[in-house]
Amino acid sequence: MVASNVCARGLNIAGLDHVINYDMPDKKGFDEYVNRIGRTARAGFTGVSTAFLDEESDREIIPNLVNILQEAGKEVPEWIMNINNQEEEMNEEVEDEQW
Repeated sequence: MVASNVCARGLNIAGLDHVINYDMPDKKGFDEYVNRIGRTARAGFTGVSTAFLDEESDREIIPNLVNILQEAGKEVPEWIMNINNQEEEMNEEVEDEQW
């Protein structure tokens, strides 16, 4: 299944074991990502989620993605952690400048 927000909620498709996120939602709609990948984890089943990320346009959701993966006990790829660490450093610098 290739998921969009249309498929994010309310669907229960028996035997669905892989969801592909071609276009990640923005930061405001990140809950949609969780609902999309949840299509594989219905009625006690498990599955796989594949997400296509663009380092520039998806940068703002990386911290949310890292949190979700860590909470689920999943391995976070090193390149995603590197982007996340860069974002955290930039946010700290902005906060310091505001004071």
